[in-house]
Amino acid sequence: MSSVANAEVVKRLVVLIADSRPHTRALLRSMLLQLEVKKIHEVSDGAAALEGLSILNPDVMILDWNLAVINARDVMRMARSSTTNPNPNVPIIVLSSSGQIEYVQEAMKHGTPYFMVWPISPKMLQQRLISIVVEARNTARTYMRKVAASGGAL
Repeated sequence: MSSVANAEVVKRLVVLIADSRPHTRALLRSMLLQLEVKKIHEVSDGAAALEGLSILNPDVMILDWNLAVINARDVMRMARSSTTNPNPNVPIIVLSSSGQIEYVQEAMKHGTPYFMVWPISPKMLQQRLISIVVEARNTARTYMRKVAASGGAL
């Protein structure tokens, strides 16, 4: 699919921003608005992030590494649990002011390979969102091929 079509898909995403700092949430909102994303929700702590996951069912969550109340590690762990989250496969982009390898490894351990280090630009965010959309499409195509090959019984 073309980059124009991918950009169109990004515009339709439902994005949940989970960050304790109002100015960072505002900056992320501004970047998403530049990308013409229409459905943006913001929360200020980990407990609200988990609630937002279950109520809003976002396409993507942007999660600050230094989240308050419930930390990012616990949010990722609980987000991946089907008992606490209706969509345990939701893509999560972790944002941090530090790219320490331990942070990246911890995020990956919790099924979150999308790690970005501040400063980021709208273009970098767009590229990450497009890569998530393309990966989701490829996963769906692989699944559909398996279903077809098995005669519809998976």
